[in-house]
Amino acid sequence: MKLLTLTTDFGEGAYVPQMKGVILSLVPEARIVDLTHSVAPGDVREAAYLLETTVPAFPEESVHVAVVDPGVGTGRRALALRFARRTLVGPDNGIFTAFLGRADEIREITETSLFLPEVSATFHGRDVFAPGAARLLEGGDLTIVGPVLAGEPILLPDLWAEGDRGVVLHVDRFGNLVTSFPAGRLAEDPDGALAGPGAAVARRAATFGTAPPGEPFLYAGSGGRLEVAVPGGDASARLRWGRGTEVAWERNPA
Repeated sequence: MKLLTLTTDFGEGAYVPQMKGVILSLVPEARIVDLTHSVAPGDVREAAYLLETTVPAFPEESVHVAVVDPGVGTGRRALALRFARRTLVGPDNGIFTAFLGRADEIREITETSLFLPEVSATFHGRDVFAPGAARLLEGGDLTIVGPVLAGEPILLPDLWAEGDRGVVLHVDRFGNLVTSFPAGRLAEDPDGALAGPGAAVARRAATFGTAPPGEPFLYAGSGGRLEVAVPGGDASARLRWGRGTEVAWERNPA
């Protein structure tokens, strides 16, 4: 099965269909799965989080194209990498932070014969990443894209909060807030609280059904992150915190 996924910030419109058209023209039997095209425009950090939580769920030998690329047309590099027998293709802007430290191989995409004949300065998703990923989907070895990456790839330093300062990475459709703190923070500091603009949340619960209705609470999210929800409500609207809101962990003074 030739399985390829797409993750972009393109939303509705012609951009995603154009990428799919290129892929299917080269690999007609490709099975294309849309991970999401609703990443906030230019939000590489949100895209990195979403990839981190979804790519490992897909079968080995799948190919994953991610295009949230505010640096398109500049000197930013294009990457192809192998992680746990999966291939990821996209810009070198931190979007693959979750996988780079464990990647088996990282190469820079420089082989122009893989690109479309005319490469737009503003749409590498269609002209560079889509055709390159299609060739890899056909079973091409990673060496076809170009040389081993020289130097270090771009990493997002705040994708995982290691200290006491973090950020809201994502707001899901229920208004639940996904933070950059690991869920283990709850066990490490049972009396701590998550503080943001105008509010602090200390209440904890294991599930939505065991928390008081209408009250914000902390819980271990399914993706291993510390999250905030309001049972029967919208934590983002209630707290007025959104994607990119800076939050802090207030430790138990004792």
